[in-house]
Amino acid sequence: MCQHHDMHTVIKKSRHRLELPLFFLTAFLTIATFLVVLALSFYKQETLEFTQDITVAQYRDAHKEAKGMTDTQILDSLSEDERELIGYVERINPLLVLLAPVGFLLLIIYQIGKLYGGVRADGVRVGPNQFGEVYKIWAEMAQKLGLKKTPELYIQNGSGALNAFATCLPGYRSFGVVYSDILERALANNDEKSLRFILGHELGHVRYNHVTWWYNMLNIIGNMPGFNYIIGMPLSRSREYGCDKLGAMLSEDTEQRGLLMLAAGKHLYRQVNAEAYYAEHVYNRSYWGAVSNFFNDHPSINWRISALQQNKHGSLIWDNGKKK
Repeated sequence: MCQHHDMHTVIKKSRHRLELPLFFLTAFLTIATFLVVLALSFYKQETLEFTQDITVAQYRDAHKEAKGMTDTQILDSLSEDERELIGYVERINPLLVLLAPVGFLLLIIYQIGKLYGGVRADGVRVGPNQFGEVYKIWAEMAQKLGLKKTPELYIQNGSGALNAFATCLPGYRSFGVVYSDILERALANNDEKSLRFILGHELGHVRYNHVTWWYNMLNIIGNMPGFNYIIGMPLSRSREYGCDKLGAMLSEDTEQRGLLMLAAGKHLYRQVNAEAYYAEHVYNRSYWGAVSNFFNDHPSINWRISALQQNKHGSLIWDNGKKK
């Protein structure tokens, strides 16, 4: 019981401190936007008249010749771009608004179902009789994280790419995928720590519910253009930091070789001089590195390594680096 409590505490503390605030913010905005649009759809005529009044007033301010025109004449003379908002309001329908979340869920099911089907069709499922040593690691870590059911794990040919991911088919099951080059190198090098880190990281996404349909539905506004740089991408980066911590805890990979594999490649990562790497990429930061990080949904690898080394919650926007 005490051991279970300790693991629960570790999992809770490993989650990035800003993940839940960002998630609750985007969830609130998503629900609020849905409710506002739904309310407007029930008062369509009033909304349409209000929108037309604003459009007419803006047109009169921008066109001197419109001073003597009636509202109807102005509306008839609007360009297609100027009528865009009015067109949206005219097409709004309460039934369509209510069905929008169902449509989005069906889209998720289709996309992930197609992905799952492709993985099963073209990949290899890991199990007790198929790469049994890998399955043993996967199942043991899943149990350690308190997952009630061990997610399926598949090997997929990445054609040289180094990647792994986890997702969930709504109403069916969670599953993970590891690209073949990662697994091949880890097994050839007898590098269990790096393999554990990568697989543990993906299990972290399952444990934190990042792969669930409701988590992704509530993040719709955060992923909208404009909002994605303010909410969506920082939220995504916070998720990666938290899963890194779980992967490090499960693997005891103190040199972060699992992340160095992503930086230097599958053949050279074990030859990287860790101290020289830290001096150049962790202690000595680049301003342009922060720019690159801002436009990515994953934190920079050196930021991730720095966060693990200092046992801190990684920076989402700006990081001065690790102090010597």
